[in-house]
Amino acid sequence: LAHAGTTGRGRVFVVGLDADRTSGPTRQDPFLTDAVRAALPAGRMATNADRREERARQLRSALATLRGRVTLSYATSGSLDGREAGPAPVLLECWRIAEGDPSLSFEKLRERLRPPACAVPDAGDAAIDARDVWLGAIAQDSLLLDGTAVVRECFASLDAGLRAADAARAPEAGPHHGIVLAAMGEFDLVARGKSLSPSSLELLAKCPLAWFYRNGLSLRPPDDPDYDPDAWLDALERGSLLHEVYEEMTKRYLGRQREILGDDARDEVLRIAEAVIARWRERVPPPGETVYEAEAAEIRRAAIAYLEMERALARAGDGGVWLQPEVKFGGDDRPGVYDLGDGRVLPVHGRVDRVDRLPGGGLRVVDYKTGKSTFYQKSAKKALFDGGRQLQAAIYAAALTQVLGERVSRFEYRFPTERGESEIVSYDAEEMRAAVQIVRDLLEQAESGAFLPTTESRDCGFCDCQPICRAGYDARDRKTVSPRAAWAEANVELEVFRIMRGLRGAAGDEGDDA
Repeated sequence: LAHAGTTGRGRVFVVGLDADRTSGPTRQDPFLTDAVRAALPAGRMATNADRREERARQLRSALATLRGRVTLSYATSGSLDGREAGPAPVLLECWRIAEGDPSLSFEKLRERLRPPACAVPDAGDAAIDARDVWLGAIAQDSLLLDGTAVVRECFASLDAGLRAADAARAPEAGPHHGIVLAAMGEFDLVARGKSLSPSSLELLAKCPLAWFYRNGLSLRPPDDPDYDPDAWLDALERGSLLHEVYEEMTKRYLGRQREILGDDARDEVLRIAEAVIARWRERVPPPGETVYEAEAAEIRRAAIAYLEMERALARAGDGGVWLQPEVKFGGDDRPGVYDLGDGRVLPVHGRVDRVDRLPGGGLRVVDYKTGKSTFYQKSAKKALFDGGRQLQAAIYAAALTQVLGERVSRFEYRFPTERGESEIVSYDAEEMRAAVQIVRDLLEQAESGAFLPTTESRDCGFCDCQPICRAGYDARDRKTVSPRAAWAEANVELEVFRIMRGLRGAAGDEGDDA
C-alpha cells in the first residue's frame, strides 16, 4: 500500500478488498486491552480503534494515488471457515464517489456486484472438465450414487486390481496367493545344476513367496542408500569390517594360537582393527568426526571382545587347533555339494570364517555373527532348524566334508561382540544330519509351484518384499503386521500348506506340550 501507484500503469487491479482483510485488528490483545492502552499517555500505545483508523487512512491514500482505469474487487468466499465475505467500507465509498450518490448502501452495492465474477466460465448444463462428467454420471440432483460399477467399467486396470484384492481375501488359495501353475516343475533346483547359498534355502523355508519374488521374478530392492548424518557404517558393512579383523587375527596366530593368552595379543588385535578401520574410512567416508570416533570405538571394543572370547575358550581347555581361516567353496576350483541321501546332490556355495581340527578327530566349523544370538538360539518351542530358517550349519558342514575330505563333526555360531555377549550356539554331527529331510521338502516346495506367504508375521520383519505385501511395523502393538501372513495363518490347514506345516508344526507342538 505504501508504494501504490508508483509504477504509473494505466490499468490497476486492486484485489482482496473485503471487510476482514482491510479493517485491521478486531480482537483485543488479552494482555494489553484497549482500556489499558487508552489509560497510557497519548501516543504511547495505539488501541485497536487507532490501528483500524490508520489502516483505513493508508488504504484511502493508496487508492488516491492511482491513475488511469482502476478495478476494485473482493472475494465473496475468502474466509477459511466458509463464511461469505462482505465488501470493505472503502469499496462502498469509491462506488458512492463514482456514482455521485452518498446515499448508496452496502445492500445496494451487493446487488450491483451480482453475479460474482469467476475464472471458470458459465457453461450452463455443459461439463467443464472430467470431474463434472463423473459427477454428472454418479449424481442424481444433490444425491451421490454408488459409482463403483461405472468406474470399474471405464478403468480396466483398476477393475483388475479390485478383483485381485477380492481374490486375495478369499479362503481358497490361487494365483493371488502365490500358486504359480506355470512354474510347476520349472524350479527343479537339483536338475538346474546352479549352486545355491544356504541363505537362499533359508529364505525358501521362511517365505516361499519372498523366495519366488527374488529367484523366480528376479526382483531386487533399489540400490539407493539413504544418507544418515548419525551413522557411518550400516549393519552389513560393520559385520564385514569385523570379519576382516577376525580373519587377519587368525592368520597372524595360525600355528601359535596359544600366544593369544599373552599381553602382546591385545596390542596386536587393536593394531589390526586400526588398519582395517582406516581402510574402511577411505572406502566409506564418515558423515563427521564425532560419529566416526563413536563407531570406531565400538569396533575396537568388539575386537577386544573377540580376543577375550578366544582367550576364555583356550583357558577352559578348548583343544581345537586353528586350521584355515575364510574357506570358500562352490567355485569351479572347489565345487560344493550337499548330499540329499537319495542319489541326488544339490550344488551349494558359501564361505566359512574358520575351520578347526578337534583333538578327538574331525573338524569344527566356526561362523562369527556380529549381532545378537536371539535368532540362532535353539529352543524346545522351535521346530528343528527353526523350520528350515537356520540351515547354514548343516549345509556348510556337509559341503566342507566333501571339499576338505574330512568329517565335520561340529559347527559353532559365535557372537564375539558386546551385543552378542560371547554366546556360542553349536550343532553336533547327528543334529546336522537331520537337516536332509528338511532340504528335500524345501526342494519339493519350489518344484510344486506353490510359492505361498509365510504363516508367521515375524518372518516379515526384515524382508525386502514389505512394500509388495503391505507389511510393516505396528508401533501401537509393537509387532510386525502383514496381511498376507495373516491370510496364510488363517488358512494354514489348506493342503497347499502341507510342507510348511510339516516343517514348522510338529517340533513346536512337542515343545509346547513339554
